[in-house]
Amino acid sequence: ILQLPCCKYVDDFSAVFAVRDDTLPEDVRYFLLDILRVHLSGPKFKWGVRLIHLGMHLTFSPDGIELGITANRRAKYMAYIDMFLARDPPYGAMSRSEAAELGGRLAWTSNALFGRCGRAYLVPILRRATNSQSWPRLNGRLRGALQWWRRWLASPPDVLTRRVLAAPRVQELPPCITYSDASTDFGVGGVLLCPATREAWFFRDPRGEEPIDRLEVEAALVTEATFAGIASGRGYDEEITFVDNNVSLAWLTSGWAFREDVDPLLEELWLNLARRKALKWWERVSSASNLADLPSRGHPPVLPSAWSLTEIQAVVVPVPHGM
Repeated sequence: ILQLPCCKYVDDFSAVFAVRDDTLPEDVRYFLLDILRVHLSGPKFKWGVRLIHLGMHLTFSPDGIELGITANRRAKYMAYIDMFLARDPPYGAMSRSEAAELGGRLAWTSNALFGRCGRAYLVPILRRATNSQSWPRLNGRLRGALQWWRRWLASPPDVLTRRVLAAPRVQELPPCITYSDASTDFGVGGVLLCPATREAWFFRDPRGEEPIDRLEVEAALVTEATFAGIASGRGYDEEITFVDNNVSLAWLTSGWAFREDVDPLLEELWLNLARRKALKWWERVSSASNLADLPSRGHPPVLPSAWSLTEIQAVVVPVPHGM
């Protein structure tokens, strides 16, 4: 009845619910306790279509599960962050114990809504929690992380909601593929490939004189902002992104560059990923194999004839917070 896998451990049933048969919860309770011999205390056995667990709404339906942070919990987290940022002006302050408490709460919320990708901006908070030599005053990285979480928590409620479809699942699409690149000769460029339909898009956008490592990060940010709507609109939520610069690759994957002219770009990029709950994987590619190399020099990319290619004229250029 429950379609439980044989010879597997079953841990912590959070809820069951009945659609028409009022006896179903008791039947399931009997099946779990007396047939499967699951150790389950009475208070942990709940039924209903909606459950609040650790500040998260869990809504159950035949279509799947919807997770969302409660308004009260979101306001509480934002108040904590505002308090830490306002202490000891203009620096802010947070103790080890406060960092441990906030880090644990944000980790649970982030994992539920954004997956492990959200841990990029948890690192400074967790490091403060485990650093026995730290003093309460915020350093630049920790202050930036708190401001990032404050902006994420201030997003609209539908952004802070995740839906997990029930089986049978629709056939998932393969990851879409993006390339980004920059050059001091022209500017930035990007390419999006949708393998399922063999559709491709690209953009080329001129820039002034800037350091090439910063331009590479800016190219990745513009690529994310420009192609996000196209990929999401076609059902892609997983993405593989190729860059050909080792320095920018390290910055993109860690979320930090420790440079005032680059960190706001990285924060904006990761905030956009968090808000659309995208799973992006960055990889290194040689310049000769980077499809965005030609657009970054002002020319269209070269693709096989079986692919359709569209140039995007209205390039999305985000304005990073604080710049």
